[in-house]
Amino acid sequence: MLITNYTTYAVGPLGANASSVMLDGFKNLKDFDYWISAGTALGFYRDKDFIVGDTDIDIEMLCHKGIDNEIKSAMSNGFDLIRDIYHNGEPQQIAFIKDNVIFDIYIYQLEEDNIVNNSEGGLMKLPYKYFKDLKNIDTKYGSFPAPNPIEDYLKLRYGKDWIIPLHKKGLYGNDF
Repeated sequence: MLITNYTTYAVGPLGANASSVMLDGFKNLKDFDYWISAGTALGFYRDKDFIVGDTDIDIEMLCHKGIDNEIKSAMSNGFDLIRDIYHNGEPQQIAFIKDNVIFDIYIYQLEEDNIVNNSEGGLMKLPYKYFKDLKNIDTKYGSFPAPNPIEDYLKLRYGKDWIIPLHKKGLYGNDF
């Protein structure tokens, strides 16, 4: 794994400006096929908003040659690159920050019937069937593409009790 452009930053809960930063990021990525993922998808579906205490905005997309440079160019309008991660020469994660809001983009490679990402959190392998026909989730911020069926995806990512808030950020271990 190769991590470049690593910039230190303080991790903290999303503030009141998270929605405007998210919308700016989505506007920059309007020419990309992406979907909301992880805690962002969980919060928007379960809570109809960001999860209280969440620390970033999570999106994913499929890899194609040159996507990393395309993303960096698209996000250069107001976002600062804080990290990019490569595995075997393929981009895995590109993270940006704007107004203390982290905007994480995970890039997956298609391998047979799965999408695969090998980033800081380790190997993530998910069935491609959840990403073939994305379905929009309606929120107070707009409508955003998400895995489909969303409940099956959330069960796969967070277990059978995904619907019950845990009030903590798993990776960082902070209670919220």
